[in-house]
Amino acid sequence: MNNRVRPLHPKLTLVVLLGILSPCLAQPGTPAQPADTQPDPQTSEPASAPESLLNRYFGRDLPLWIRQIIPPANELEARRFALIHPQRRQFEVQLRKIRTRYIRGIRKTEIRQVGISKLRAFTDPDAFPALLDLFKREKPDVRVAILDHLASLGTEEADTALAWAAVFDRDKAIRAQAASRVAARVEESGSTVPDGVKIVLAHALGQRRDAAASAAANLSRVLKLYEAIPALITAQVRSEQRTGRGALATILVGQQVPFVSDLQPVVGESAVGFDPTISVVTEGVVMQIDDAVVTTYRVEVHNALVGLASAAWGHDTSSLAYDLPRWRHWYAHDLLPTLAARRSADEPDPG
Repeated sequence: MNNRVRPLHPKLTLVVLLGILSPCLAQPGTPAQPADTQPDPQTSEPASAPESLLNRYFGRDLPLWIRQIIPPANELEARRFALIHPQRRQFEVQLRKIRTRYIRGIRKTEIRQVGISKLRAFTDPDAFPALLDLFKREKPDVRVAILDHLASLGTEEADTALAWAAVFDRDKAIRAQAASRVAARVEESGSTVPDGVKIVLAHALGQRRDAAASAAANLSRVLKLYEAIPALITAQVRSEQRTGRGALATILVGQQVPFVSDLQPVVGESAVGFDPTISVVTEGVVMQIDDAVVTTYRVEVHNALVGLASAAWGHDTSSLAYDLPRWRHWYAHDLLPTLAARRSADEPDPG
């Protein structure tokens, strides 16, 4: 007997009490904003439109060089971007020529070094996106040389480009190399994290890509970016509803029993036989799954959050586990007052 158990169709509404991006740029100790004033990343622009997402949180007054780092969200935006920034297209043409003549398919070290030396002449922020994108499939000597070039410039625009490579590059080794250079640059500047780097990290923590979120979390911990704690709290657990046309899966819990469903006699000269037909009957339960809610626990993001939060608070926070309401309560009622008290103690007496 076949019994079909059809599951309920729950509708998941994920309410994020703390925003992803704006708390990351707030100073530690700033009073927490009411939950109803925080934008919900689940209902805002999709993660595939980073420029629109940043516009929502930071307005249209983003610095030009930050917009140049962010890739256009669709083809229409790409065309409009090319019209507004024709110089970027010129840099791409020049870099393609260098790649073709000195790097792509060239094995001779001397020629490759000439090409690498020519790349160092590109110091305009318009060229940074092309440097990262056009050479992303080249060998490590070229890619590391580009990272060294960006780090040597010592500008906030170059640091932002390095941060972008540290969290969004497909190569794990390159991400690690870029992250180490970002950390070195921040240490050189007196542990002051540039706003461009903060924006890139905040954007990465809101991504669906686990690799980008994990890289941003680890870099935030290295930089001791306590402002990123609210975004890390939200990013450590990601839930989404999966729906489709038809069943997503079918689960059978039962037992199959073979039996003879038909028997045909076969008669020959001085002989007789039978030709049986074997069938199978299934007894049990068949469960058809039409909707599903997938929850992903990002271990690397969680570990970075625990390390950063424990360092900021001065006590172990691992007991909070993946409990988002407890994390948010701790941030608003424990961490923020602690940081505010420390700043007050460091301030000189007004009298």
